[in-house]
Amino acid sequence: MKQNQIDFLNKIAPMAVADWNKNHIVIPSITIAQGLRESGWGGSVLAVNANNLFGIKADNSWKGRIYNKVSGEYKSGSTVEYKQASDFRAYDNWSQGIEDHSKFLTKARYAGVKGQTDFTFAAHALKMANYATGPYYSLHLVQDILDYKLYKYDPIQPNFEAIYRVQTNAFSQKENGEKEVNKFRAL
Repeated sequence: MKQNQIDFLNKIAPMAVADWNKNHIVIPSITIAQGLRESGWGGSVLAVNANNLFGIKADNSWKGRIYNKVSGEYKSGSTVEYKQASDFRAYDNWSQGIEDHSKFLTKARYAGVKGQTDFTFAAHALKMANYATGPYYSLHLVQDILDYKLYKYDPIQPNFEAIYRVQTNAFSQKENGEKEVNKFRAL
């Protein structure tokens, strides 16, 4: 891992664990994986200028500061990206952003995420609830959690056999699924 990645994990992991211990809404591995993926390890324009690690947009219910920027989006079911200017929530620091991330995920549509202790199920629940428009969002989150061993921050350690099955079934081509299974078995 690069030094900026280590620094990011050292900063966000304690906040994600503390948020889980306080609220029991989003398990730390999911919070960290979403943060690193959405913010480019804390280096994105949105993370730097608005302390928004998760790409949470500002809707009519948001009463805080706003940061406007152009972002890549996908229409449902499409793999073709388009650009769109959007208003995003802005925070004073990462800790506020993590707390709001958990609060945001208490919405009814994220019921499958709230309190979930299995990161594979939480990742797929995020995708099913359309948290992100990217077509492979949940697979990327699970891969990041496995690659960087983010599950070590979770209250319950994963059942890797179940992960093999979930990930293998997530790939449309058998050979791609087998490659992923072999990666998991090497852990």
